[in-house]
Amino acid sequence: MNNFFCVIYYCFYYSTKIIQVYMFTKLFTKNKYKMYIFLKYKRLLKNKIPIVRVIWGENPHTMNEIFQKPIFEDETVFVWGIENQKYLKKLGYKTYLMSEHISHPEYSTRLLQYLHKVKVISEANKQFDEFILLDWDCYLVKPLDETFYNILRSGNDVQMPLYCFEDLSYLGFLKDKNPLDRYQVNWSDDMLEYFSSIEKGIRQYSWKLNNLLVSPNFGFFYTRNKTIGDELLNLIEFYDVNGIADEHIFYIFTNCTIEEYLNKYEPNVTFGRSVDIYQMDFNEDTDFLSKFHEYIESMVDKNIYFKHV
Repeated sequence: MNNFFCVIYYCFYYSTKIIQVYMFTKLFTKNKYKMYIFLKYKRLLKNKIPIVRVIWGENPHTMNEIFQKPIFEDETVFVWGIENQKYLKKLGYKTYLMSEHISHPEYSTRLLQYLHKVKVISEANKQFDEFILLDWDCYLVKPLDETFYNILRSGNDVQMPLYCFEDLSYLGFLKDKNPLDRYQVNWSDDMLEYFSSIEKGIRQYSWKLNNLLVSPNFGFFYTRNKTIGDELLNLIEFYDVNGIADEHIFYIFTNCTIEEYLNKYEPNVTFGRSVDIYQMDFNEDTDFLSKFHEYIESMVDKNIYFKHV
């Protein structure tokens, strides 16, 4: 009998440990990549194309994504806010101060905040002949080499990958009549309105592909087009975009079919979203994303250097 209880105890103990390991892996997927890069690349990496990053506001989540040291030799953070700039300089980053205020006055709301990226593209166009704009959660998975540069420079002068959402109510992560109850989260009316606006925008500015809504993803943006920033800013003046507004405005700019987009704007060096972690973490089923990647690879020869998680 004692042996029986011992077996039960150890089964419970190790099953608990397995669950803990699973949750740790899920919650710290991004930190896994940060640690991998920190250990693998202890010195600054040489890069022939400048890396541009962006910081605005006072978002603890975004600040947590920042590497504790620069990764590339030629890497500049375009930053809003004096305190944000001081923090980045303390970590060793080269910075360009867009404003002493923490955000651009016209883009200070939740629904317009991502237009800061478009503003940075316009400014970076003035400073660089070509550059790569990276989100902080777009991670290097292998060193940049001549093949990488040749791939980018032989492609279009503007490149940004596609990603997708399931074509379901609230984009697949809020599915039920009272969808948020299933996650035991008490969302405010303000947040519900925000998600509703997000869904409306993606439905309006996306391609329909079977059961998917397909959109450009601003996690990775390459350009050697010196006017693209101003062109996008001009479009903002004529279109009432919000939510994931930077991606919506690029969708408007391309004005093409999804097949034409893949042939012209899809970079070979990354995907818009890795299957490692799904948007918002509300939907753990990434099978649809894997199938979407297969669709892309049927038209684009991928050689992955960056992973957006």
